[in-house]
Amino acid sequence: MEGSAPEVLIHGDFRLDQLLKGSRAWIVTDWEDFGRGDAARDLGCLVGQWIQRSILDIVSTPGAETTIDLSHEDVLRRGSEALLSVQPLLERFWCGYRNERPATDETLAVRVAAFAGWHLIERMLASANRSTRVSGLERAAAGIGRTMLLRPSDFVAVLGTEAVDAAA
Repeated sequence: MEGSAPEVLIHGDFRLDQLLKGSRAWIVTDWEDFGRGDAARDLGCLVGQWIQRSILDIVSTPGAETTIDLSHEDVLRRGSEALLSVQPLLERFWCGYRNERPATDETLAVRVAAFAGWHLIERMLASANRSTRVSGLERAAAGIGRTMLLRPSDFVAVLGTEAVDAAA
């Protein structure tokens, strides 16, 4: 789908860790992948990062140094709760983007979901590059990413990107 998408200027690797808070404004860093491409690439990276954080936080308590023991049911419950807690943020992000760029193609939301899935896989690969061991949660996130990549339209509603005409 990316090949038929309209090309716009993109960062190419836009994540929260690419932003620095300046004294007057946010500063975007790491421009090595800057160029023309599908806006869904940058949007999907940001959406994917919020999903990744939700998944990786399933077995930890905020502010704690150690993980906690959870049953399979607890993991599923906490994962669902974490995703539901970021869904309003994702919806606001999507509406904000659509308010600034209301004219877009009808498959943007699906491509955003696919790129969010790819982001989960890419983050596992980046982690594997830094360590000899990939955690179970990182593998689980990559598995979710694989499913998102294979069936992105199934994830549009849960990501808050359902309303194509959100700006209308």
